[in-house]
Amino acid sequence: MKLFKHTFSSALVVITLVKLSAAVDFYTFSSIAKVTLLDSYEQPISESDRKALGSGFPLEIINSKITLGDQITNAIKCKNNDRFYYLLRDDNGGFAGSANVSFQKQTSVVALWDTVELSSGATIKGTSSHSLSKGTTVIRVFQKSSSTYVFAPERNEYGFIQSTTIFQKRSNAVSQPVKVTTTDILESIRRRLDAANEHYTSMFNFFNAHTNQQKSVPKWNIESDGKRIICTLKGSKQAIVQMEQSTSHIVKDIEKFLLSKPYSVRYEHFQIIIATKDHP
Repeated sequence: MKLFKHTFSSALVVITLVKLSAAVDFYTFSSIAKVTLLDSYEQPISESDRKALGSGFPLEIINSKITLGDQITNAIKCKNNDRFYYLLRDDNGGFAGSANVSFQKQTSVVALWDTVELSSGATIKGTSSHSLSKGTTVIRVFQKSSSTYVFAPERNEYGFIQSTTIFQKRSNAVSQPVKVTTTDILESIRRRLDAANEHYTSMFNFFNAHTNQQKSVPKWNIESDGKRIICTLKGSKQAIVQMEQSTSHIVKDIEKFLLSKPYSVRYEHFQIIIATKDHP
């Protein structure tokens, strides 16, 4: 009887962690940087920003054939978690961009989009294979047969784990402090901001060249005092306000990157402040 209760309880935990959802289709890209991708405002996302999205980047297909606001451009409306995108189509119905784009279409899978932790060690298989230890936080993207496609924030990588049962709700138990310093994450954040600065420079140079104006380019500066990382967007107020949507994407990317790390992220007065959770 005790064995039955234990088995039933374990099964119940697994069931409650699987959302009831209609079957959907996904695209998974080994390198999303090779396709033309627009944000929810139908604005192009730069190649450097696309690279920062991670290898194995998945897009859940919302509408496979739409026309954008210009009433000319064909696209596929997709989403990654709560962010919407448009994949541009070429005249042959394929993806606009590189002809050598590597992707897979995952059909009739169950979308999950939840944050869990591993109840045992596992291997994530994406563009390469890596071991993940017990307790690692991952985002489940979708379930396909006996496998689960996940995002591992600490590696900024997507891939399959050959299981549907080793996931559990994140523990609220107090754990030993993780000895991580801002130096460990500083370079990753710097690379993300450098990519944004590169995009801003390209965008403003294009605008200035075609309008004969000389608008100054906003730029992210980054500083650290050992316990906090302060990222400040500098430039004219008008230019900074124009970057509000881009800034929102950057904040979400940093939050995703720090998901399993002992840091808090807040945005105020055109500054992104990353601090250890024991620091105000």
